[in-house]
Amino acid sequence: MAITQEIFEAFLKCHTKAHLIGHGVAVDQSAIDPPLKELDDTYRHRGSDESRAVLADGELYIGTPSVQAIRRRLYALIADCSLSTPNLKAQLHGLRLVRGTGRADGNDYIPFRFLYNEKISNTDRMLLAFDAFVFSQAVGIYPRHGEFIHGRERRTAKVPLTPLYNKVRAALTAIAAQEAQSAPPPVVLNKHCPECQYALRCGAISKNADDLSLLSKMSGKEREKRHRKGIFTVTQLSHTFRHRKRSGEAHHDHALKALAIRKNQVHVLGKVAWSYSGTPVYIDVEGDADRDFYYCIGLRFEVAGSIVQRSYWADDPSDEERMWIECLVTLNAIDEPRLI
Repeated sequence: MAITQEIFEAFLKCHTKAHLIGHGVAVDQSAIDPPLKELDDTYRHRGSDESRAVLADGELYIGTPSVQAIRRRLYALIADCSLSTPNLKAQLHGLRLVRGTGRADGNDYIPFRFLYNEKISNTDRMLLAFDAFVFSQAVGIYPRHGEFIHGRERRTAKVPLTPLYNKVRAALTAIAAQEAQSAPPPVVLNKHCPECQYALRCGAISKNADDLSLLSKMSGKEREKRHRKGIFTVTQLSHTFRHRKRSGEAHHDHALKALAIRKNQVHVLGKVAWSYSGTPVYIDVEGDADRDFYYCIGLRFEVAGSIVQRSYWADDPSDEERMWIECLVTLNAIDEPRLI
């Protein structure tokens, strides 16, 4: 079985997901977010159209040319190129021919990917390196760097690939070993679960097993430490909680969280003091972490026995200052506002 881009990307986020995709396990379609995928696809198609528009006739190839044509550097741009070997398969966004300036820099293709996000993650870099690695295995040319065309302004970012090739090889070796097993690896919930098509399946398995990965703030190393002590379930961990008087600031306690899950109750560590002075104002701020941009502020408060709700919006980062000013004007008009 060939390792595809989809399997490789899944492995970087969750070993169980990679195994399930590789073995063709049916997915929960309701867990997939079509708008997010459509956004990525639209960005890629628009970027590809813009790249093609500046090329002269004969410089562009759409699809997969022959290996001989690639080695002869016949095209300035190759778009939507599918490459494969007996064990690997990749769908490249594109290959761009870079003209060399010296003996050490011959004319060579570099892979590029379109990325809607403003920030380039380690997973994004590994996917670009995977494209380059499959290209090297299929064509015999090792790109030393690749590129991302990303963000609202379609900036170009150059990424060194040579340091990433060993990481790609190590991941491929681990995937091949895992795929050789008929049984999937143990389910371990992680931060990728909310966007995974197998979320309901794995969530049910973890809940039935009362697995420690239900405690989202517990790291893998901490789980292993508990396992060595013979603690494998949330229920077992909950019985280890002992209330102790602590000096200073209270810290997150995994055993207390486990107790809260077992009893289905909210537990608070420390002394709770409520202050009812002033006017309570419930505030909610929504933002896009990728762009360091807040685009919506919601306020809800009571005036003369009536509930008032206000919303403030920013269409883009340049509009954000106006949004905050409007919010502050409203807060300034409230008698002793207390934000909640």
